[in-house]
Amino acid sequence: MKKTFILDTNVLLYDPKAIYSFEDNEVIIPIPVIRELDHKKSRSDEVGANARAVIRELQKLRGENGRRIKDLPLNVQGGKLSIVKYTGSEKETDPALIDFAKNYSPNSREVILVTNDQVLQILAEDENVKNQDFLTDKKGVSLEDLLGRSGEITLSPEDISSLYQSEGLAYPCQDLIENQYLMVRSSDALSQEEPNLVKYRGGKLIPLNGKNAVQGIRPKNPQQAFLLDACLDEQIQLVSVLGKAGTGKTLLALAAGLYQTVDRQKYDRVIVVRPMVSVGKEMGYLPGEVEEKILPWYDSVFDTWAVAVEKETKKSEKSQKRIQDLLDLKILEFQPVTFMRGRSIPRTYIIVDEAQNLTPHELQTVLTRPREGCKIIVTGDPYQVDEPSLDETRNGLVNGTKRLISYSLEESKRRASGERSSEEILSDIFTYVPLKITERSKMARLVAAAWGN
Repeated sequence: MKKTFILDTNVLLYDPKAIYSFEDNEVIIPIPVIRELDHKKSRSDEVGANARAVIRELQKLRGENGRRIKDLPLNVQGGKLSIVKYTGSEKETDPALIDFAKNYSPNSREVILVTNDQVLQILAEDENVKNQDFLTDKKGVSLEDLLGRSGEITLSPEDISSLYQSEGLAYPCQDLIENQYLMVRSSDALSQEEPNLVKYRGGKLIPLNGKNAVQGIRPKNPQQAFLLDACLDEQIQLVSVLGKAGTGKTLLALAAGLYQTVDRQKYDRVIVVRPMVSVGKEMGYLPGEVEEKILPWYDSVFDTWAVAVEKETKKSEKSQKRIQDLLDLKILEFQPVTFMRGRSIPRTYIIVDEAQNLTPHELQTVLTRPREGCKIIVTGDPYQVDEPSLDETRNGLVNGTKRLISYSLEESKRRASGERSSEEILSDIFTYVPLKITERSKMARLVAAAWGN
């Protein structure tokens, strides 16, 4: 039986195209939600941008359907959208939504309030109003699958020998994405050797160069070796990295970026992009010009950068001078996400740091800025979300990675089955690396273990 979904404002602000996510069912936007969108549309941040995007989408639908506000067709499955007046007494939006859902019962359909607000979900439950989270970006690969995706495979000693003698081993598999990294162990039960590290490309397992090091920094574990290889591989243009604090995400990405920009001159500059989200209480406005205002947000990157440069120069005073030189020459720049909209960036190595504090729409905005000849490394810890409207599964880092992996898996299956497609194969330029081991310090490992991360 078809259902009726009543959307809360936060669902539309999270995904301006959320109205198209309910297949053949009826979608209702109550007037209090429209009013709340109107109040937020003048904001200069992503909330305001999304509110304006929703309003434009609704106006487009109305323009295509005689300016009416009811039974607007949403898709070929028969889904329809209506903007419905709330006839109850004047209330705040949340109580009005519960009241609206409680009394709205067209054609005996099941009525469900869709909201990402956990408090509103509890209040709705207390009023016997069916409710659910906005689930679109929770389908497919789970967060646990993401964090465990760089797995292990077992090969015979003969196959492992062939892997290195032929510089690759045929291994057709529909469940691996292109450029996926794996550890290979021997089926010989007596073997105590360290696992072999490979990446899957073109239906083959390709052994990695285990001697990669940049800026004096060497990988400390297999996952770090995977990340460094991905950062240096010219075929891979987009890398998604999930890992808890202290696993080396930003250090390796930044070291690889500096090496390829300064030493190899493959890129003209390195840009570090991150959201301006505070941990704890806000400090208010910061003094100075734009650059002075944003630099405090990048202290963690400066710490990482100092480690990378000092490893190479061996002396802290030389590292500080090199850091200042690179800043003065604009070889490394810092950009808040706000400044990325509308740009078209050439020959740049881009690190999107703390991406768990970006909405999917914000991340999409950043990822569509580069021109050919760029590379993007997206890093973040899904368990350290500081943006109040997001959580560990509903954020740009996890949502974007899931989308890219799902798309890549579909392409892998199509290719493995021999199906011909006129579409360009795009997944060849993407890979994903989860980092699991905290290497920053014993204290960081202790805290990660004690907090269950």
